[in-house]
Amino acid sequence: MEFKGVTYRGESPIDEALAARLPEELQDFYRGSNGIIAYNGGLQIRSCTNDSHWNSLGYYWLSEGGLHTHYPNLLSSDIPFGQDCVGDQFFLRDDSVWLLSAETGDIIDMEASLFEFFDNCIEDPVEYLAMEPLVHHLDMEGALEPGMLVHVVPALSLELPDDTPYHIDSLPVNERLAWLLDCFQTQANS
Repeated sequence: MEFKGVTYRGESPIDEALAARLPEELQDFYRGSNGIIAYNGGLQIRSCTNDSHWNSLGYYWLSEGGLHTHYPNLLSSDIPFGQDCVGDQFFLRDDSVWLLSAETGDIIDMEASLFEFFDNCIEDPVEYLAMEPLVHHLDMEGALEPGMLVHVVPALSLELPDDTPYHIDSLPVNERLAWLLDCFQTQANS
């Protein structure tokens, strides 16, 4: 599988204890690449590590602050292996890739196995990964550095007039995900 626009490849060795807990397809991916950022930030696959690094699978899956502890639609068994350019989360559930909208908490079955998901990304990354905010960011600001996500304000999930101006820049992954979680919690409590 050949991803284009690669801006990051995880170089540390995989955490073997963490890898042993993963489905075979994901283990196979990690044996070839321990995390990757492709399509200039449009697809970010976490590294198979269990630390607090911005790209750590173990941190976002198994830590006390794992994504499932914040989003009720996520199960502790869901494996949040990656994210798109704005911080929506890709996760494995029962060998199928699902998408979590980090703004709303809604989940969608992408009806694809991991490698079917990768094939769909390769076939049409802009459409399949909803990369329009990244395309705009690249045109206006230039490269999206590893460890960063595209930050769109106001939230894309809000029903606003068509002529609403959006501000698009970049934020570190942890700050963008915290902002998205705040949006989700605000919408859930209203």
